[in-house]
Amino acid sequence: MLKNLDIFNIISNDLEPATGRLLISEPLLSDDIFSRSVILIAGMENKSAFGFILNNPSNRNLHELIDGVEIENLPVFIGGPVEKDVLFCIHTIDYLPDSIHINDGIYLSGNFDTIKTLVNLGIINNSNARFFIGNSGWAPEQLHDEINFNYWLVSETTREFVFSDFKNQWERALDFVDKKYEIWKKFPKNPEFN
Repeated sequence: MLKNLDIFNIISNDLEPATGRLLISEPLLSDDIFSRSVILIAGMENKSAFGFILNNPSNRNLHELIDGVEIENLPVFIGGPVEKDVLFCIHTIDYLPDSIHINDGIYLSGNFDTIKTLVNLGIINNSNARFFIGNSGWAPEQLHDEINFNYWLVSETTREFVFSDFKNQWERALDFVDKKYEIWKKFPKNPEFN
């Protein structure tokens, strides 16, 4: 039996959600898609938001989704439950046309003709790009409500973290926040089985 659930209350979430920041799910969030997720907020407008789950790989690679991509080891991640048939790319290539600057040299693009060319030339790779099917979206005020219900911890991030290995990324994201959340790393995914 869990006696003290205060360890899951996000008491000092002083950061407002903003473009370029992370959302770190609380450890007991049981939603299949958002459980132990780390989301890069890619845009906010009129208190609505959208972003991409950084640590939810699909079982697909980019060459399976775009004809003419010759590189076979570029995984595609599930960005979220919205627009599940749309492909997105975040990257660090500042000269890529039609890109939108997110933060810290991170850009969002959907121009896959140019991306395909740069992938085949080896300019875009796993160290400077991540591909997503779908995104995560919130209606106006919805994200603020979820933060108030302690579903999400808001954090700053770095470009290096965004493009780092997705394995254990949820645990590593907690290094950006107050040390009191360190206990979250040790909490089992399903406490009933512990």
